[in-house]
Amino acid sequence: AHCLITIWTTMRAASSVVAIVAALIIVKQVLTGLNVSSKALCEQNTDSRPNEAFSLRKDDDRSNRLSLPTNDPTNSPTNKPIEPPPIQQAFVPDSSTGKVFGGEKIRDFSNPMANLKETSISSEQLPFENDFRAKCNKWGVVTTIFDPTEAISRVSNLPEWCLVVVADTKTPKDYVEKFKALGGNEGSTFFFSVERQKTWEQLDGPIGAFVRTMPWRHFGRKNLGYLFAILHGAEYFFDFDDDNFIKLDEASGEPVEILPSTVALDNVTVVMLGPTAFNHHPIMKPSIPAPSWARGFPLEYIKDEATEGQAAFRHSMPFVSKSNSIGVIQFLADGNPDVDANHRLMRPLPMTFDNSEDATSILVPKHAYSPYNAQASIHTQPALWATLLPTTVPGRVSDIWRSYFAQCIFADSNLRLVFAPPKIEQIRNEHNFLGDLTAEKDLYTKSGKLIDFLSSWDSEKLRFPERVEQLWIDLYERSYIELDDVVALQKWLEALIAMGYKFPELKPRIRNVAMMGQFNYADFPNSMTQIMMWSQKMRERFQTAIAAAPFNKTQLVYLEAHRIDALQAKDLRMNKRDHLGFYNPMSNLMRTLLRFSNSSTIEAVLYAHDDALLNITELSEGKYPFPTDKIIANRRRGEYDNAEYVDL
Repeated sequence: AHCLITIWTTMRAASSVVAIVAALIIVKQVLTGLNVSSKALCEQNTDSRPNEAFSLRKDDDRSNRLSLPTNDPTNSPTNKPIEPPPIQQAFVPDSSTGKVFGGEKIRDFSNPMANLKETSISSEQLPFENDFRAKCNKWGVVTTIFDPTEAISRVSNLPEWCLVVVADTKTPKDYVEKFKALGGNEGSTFFFSVERQKTWEQLDGPIGAFVRTMPWRHFGRKNLGYLFAILHGAEYFFDFDDDNFIKLDEASGEPVEILPSTVALDNVTVVMLGPTAFNHHPIMKPSIPAPSWARGFPLEYIKDEATEGQAAFRHSMPFVSKSNSIGVIQFLADGNPDVDANHRLMRPLPMTFDNSEDATSILVPKHAYSPYNAQASIHTQPALWATLLPTTVPGRVSDIWRSYFAQCIFADSNLRLVFAPPKIEQIRNEHNFLGDLTAEKDLYTKSGKLIDFLSSWDSEKLRFPERVEQLWIDLYERSYIELDDVVALQKWLEALIAMGYKFPELKPRIRNVAMMGQFNYADFPNSMTQIMMWSQKMRERFQTAIAAAPFNKTQLVYLEAHRIDALQAKDLRMNKRDHLGFYNPMSNLMRTLLRFSNSSTIEAVLYAHDDALLNITELSEGKYPFPTDKIIANRRRGEYDNAEYVDL
């Protein structure tokens, strides 16, 4: 009715035949639904805009985008809401002629499953190089087709480090001689020659079977270096490229320390984030104007400020603990860092990142995904299984795909990703930007869908190697990788088992129970910040976390933009009867239960107030085993009035 009145008013007000004809065309479009729906047309003439249609990505104007508030004067439901940015209409015609990758399952895996029984082989059958057996627990791994570089020489001279250089068929024949002349440390370096690799191909058993799956003339030859280092006692990898130089200490002139001598990283910044995609560049303070992003970050999220996160607090993080262990530390690089070809063609170079005394490492939220590379990263023992590079995709895609696949399993094994300030300078080998652009096609067209898939992926496999195998099979069935990668992964896992590699403990997140947090009020100081932190902490253990509170319209728009699952509740102060018998919290619980009444995944809803975590294991008689058997905190009135959730 509103729509027809609008059209009739337009026709009556028209002063020319052209305007009347235009109005009649609109009538036809409404009735046939060819170009615009009546709902969308009416919404253009009303103040009521559905929250579910809001999208930051639709708006190119950075000044209109919402950012996380430090003080939230609009929290009170009685305040007049701030008008949000223009909202994407419910119906948007798509005039594009290109086909968008959907990520659906398009094929079945019909090969046999791997033999992943925990059986190792005798040390006599393992191809040890005696000079390097148990010599180092810290290994640099690099592959190259060029002459030796100072970047490789510096790693070879790091105290207490060994280095394996993996050759390919294009690697210069006189590489070792040139390496010595450059000052490389021959005593700590194993040159994995083409000839030596061919002898490994002839080995019986799982190691030889894996080596035979690796193609020549491919970045994936590096996988043999990982295997070699694990066999020879590696507990840490420095996975790097021959054009990434460890910086020199200004006082001593020696390479800076890349792995702390202590068992913890000091002063790590915990990032607060709602979306599952995390762009770590902005928080690491690049020297160029925004936007900036790493290679592999989905292009569709570049202008979405919600993906940039916010620094919540700092703390010291041990490398290994019961609740969290560091799996990967990715160093950013100054100079010509690891960005995609789009970035190189459009954004200024060189560029740097904050490396001041106040610069800190960044802890990626467990539910989020951020691309890391094989150019300058530390991998710890529990994460060495995750270093395998796919070989059926271009090298510009391979290490990024590896990073995303790994983070899916990290979330179910308490392994964490950290980005560190730049201790690296990249003096990039010669590249053709348009060639890189072509090689990176999958990053541009598939990364967003890949993150969506991995964020919701689950498996009934409860043994670690089998769970990894299932993930790669599912990725093959959705055309992210090809069959040869699945076969290589199977042989890789079999080889690790044969060598006695210890996989981390699997601690899958809870996927069959939704966590509902009851917030009686939404107008307390920094309410949006605290609700975001609550949601993030709950999502470390629960696949689904819902915050229920008397949110106003502006708050709902904000939370939706930051991908926080929010339920709008009544304000307990609006009706005294609601206060009696806790009508509001119980109605929220009922609404949440009804939401999942037909779900094939969610079997139960865990209701908890925002100020307490209870012994749910006991309450559910063991059916839902939660990670605590104690009340962690209960913020009683007056006792912790000034405490925030990060403190609790």
